[in-house]
Amino acid sequence: MSCIGHVQPHEKKKEEFWNDLSLYADQNNAPRIIMGDFNDNASLEERKGCQSNRIDKILQFKDRWNRCNLLDAGWIGNKFTWVRTQNGTVTLQERQYRLLHNAEIINLFPCIRPNTLQRRYSDHHPILWNSKEDYVIDRNRRPFRFQAMWLTQEHCKVILPMPGTERERTS
Repeated sequence: MSCIGHVQPHEKKKEEFWNDLSLYADQNNAPRIIMGDFNDNASLEERKGCQSNRIDKILQFKDRWNRCNLLDAGWIGNKFTWVRTQNGTVTLQERQYRLLHNAEIINLFPCIRPNTLQRRYSDHHPILWNSKEDYVIDRNRRPFRFQAMWLTQEHCKVILPMPGTERERTS
C-alpha cells in the first residue's frame, strides 16, 4: 500500500489521521509507504529560524508513527520542505514533508529515499520518492527510538533535562 496525504495542521485532525492509520496497521502487515505533508517535525534540527521549544510535539509525532510501526526514510537534498518568507527573506524553514514506511517495504524497495525537489512558486518543496539510489538500508540495524522513560532516570537528567526545568550543571 502506498498513500500520499496531507495531515491538517489542527491537532484534532492529526489525532484522527494517526488513529485511523494505527487501526489499519494493527490489522494489516502489508508493505506500506505513507508520504506527504505531516505538518510536524521529528527533531529540533528540522526547524530553523524559530527558538520555540517543541519537544512535547516532537515526542508526540514520533510516538504516533511508532504506534503504526513506521520508519522515516530520511532525505536526499535539502532537508527543509517548507519555508516562510517576509519581504523576500526566508524567516523560517521546516521539514514537514517526509516518507514513512514499515519494515516490510524494504524487501521490495531496499534503496527507498525521498528527494527534496526545488520549489518554484510555492512555499513548499515537493518530494519525489526514489527507489533507485545507491543508498541501501542496513536491514540488521534497528532504528533509534527515543524512550520517554529515559527522562525519569537520574543519570539521564544531565544529558536530557526534564522539560520545563533548568539544565543541571556539572562542576
